[in-house]
Amino acid sequence: MKGLLPTLRNIGGLALLISLSIPSHAEDWTQWRGPNHNGILNAQSLRFPINTAAIKQVWKFNTGKSYSAVTIQGNLAYTMGESEGKDTLFCINVKTGKPVWVYSYPHTKREFGGDPNPTATTSTPILFEKRVYALSREGVAFCLDSAKGDFIWKTNLAKETGATAPQWGYSASPLVDGTRILFNMGHHGVAVDRRTGSVLWKSSGGSSGYATPTAYTVGDQKGVAFFNGDGVVGLDSETGKIFWEHTWKTRFGVNAIDPVFYKDSFFISAYDQSHRVSVTNNTPTVVFKSRHLQNTFVNPILIGDYLYGNSKGRLLCMDMRTGESTWDSPGLGNGTVLAVGNHLIALSEKGELIIVAADPTKYVEVSRTKIIDGQCWAHATLANGKLYCHTVDGDLYCIDLASK
Repeated sequence: MKGLLPTLRNIGGLALLISLSIPSHAEDWTQWRGPNHNGILNAQSLRFPINTAAIKQVWKFNTGKSYSAVTIQGNLAYTMGESEGKDTLFCINVKTGKPVWVYSYPHTKREFGGDPNPTATTSTPILFEKRVYALSREGVAFCLDSAKGDFIWKTNLAKETGATAPQWGYSASPLVDGTRILFNMGHHGVAVDRRTGSVLWKSSGGSSGYATPTAYTVGDQKGVAFFNGDGVVGLDSETGKIFWEHTWKTRFGVNAIDPVFYKDSFFISAYDQSHRVSVTNNTPTVVFKSRHLQNTFVNPILIGDYLYGNSKGRLLCMDMRTGESTWDSPGLGNGTVLAVGNHLIALSEKGELIIVAADPTKYVEVSRTKIIDGQCWAHATLANGKLYCHTVDGDLYCIDLASK
């Protein structure tokens, strides 16, 4: 790639940008998988049971081919899509569904065997202190002013690290960590100064997985876990020093699920297996191996001692203490799951909104409603009573779930 060669277009003029200044909202969704990076939101604007008769589509906008989810800050939504050989980062007015600004760059030819949409964008942009950060499928990181779209910096991290790209390109979202921003590239990631884009530390080659870096606390140790192509690495995010490493080999090598930390252990999953691994004195030890919850690229939700997730198209509950399932239900496809209070909000691959009680003892379906058309693989986003759903073909829907 010769560079991003950015194209920036402000839409609507300065007056519109001033009117869309970004306030702080308690229910914003500014990073991958929400405020706490775990798919759980305390949504004060929602009341259960949701009045399904009152659910309505607010707007729909096409971004081009995309696996990217959506992030929200105030009245602005951010996501990515691909069309005609260019990726585009969109900033969208959440009230109207109209772009405020867009930033486009050409990508190299994309040929990823086994991917039905090899040109689609993969990573999800994140927001922090009036900046938006994103990563291209080829491994170029860039930063823009989140309100105006002004270009701030870009860094070709694939070139800087010499890392081997995973089979389907880079997909992980960035993670802000103090003055650093972390990207899952190479054996155990790379850290850049979020203000300038300069590399602070980096892996020595190797291939990453597709999961987003995950902050953790195990005992007295605070670190960040990176899921690479061959396992999980826990490290000091300030220096890049490795604390521990757990080797993990999977049938298809798709390490796309963010590690889920539970007490002094973590849970990892792939197409054909799952592990819970304890970490004591920087030594990982397998607590159990399970084939009950087999995630491919849909992250599970941890509530108490139970994980709720997508296991080969079935919504399933698994006891984290034993690795045994307590219930499961079909019909999710490659759909996604998030949680609000004691309810699960699942979006099936076919666009069905499925609301289920987060009850580990039995499956209790509260409602099931078809809300959008198209194939839904991207994780849904919930902010301020609105559900944002992004289809593979790029149709971005804003759905009002707030009870009237």
